[in-house]
Amino acid sequence: MRDSAEVEAFFSGVIYDLERKNYDYSEIRDLRVEMLSNRLALVRGLAVRHAKDATELERLRAVYTLRKEMSEWKFVTAAAYPTDD
Repeated sequence: MRDSAEVEAFFSGVIYDLERKNYDYSEIRDLRVEMLSNRLALVRGLAVRHAKDATELERLRAVYTLRKEMSEWKFVTAAAYPTDD
């Protein structure tokens, strides 16, 4: 995505779809951080999304690349994909 407007539009669609499934919250499992340098990191984890009745809606694995600019970490890339576990 090229700018914040595209990011906002994408996540608006994600939230809309989750709300239609009666989404309540997500939990992050298996969080792993691999420092590639003092300014670059890979973050991996498993997001488990739950409905308001506590049923599990879906599981997604995600991998993010983050870069430290000044004193803040910023997302460079994000990839999410379904998982069977």
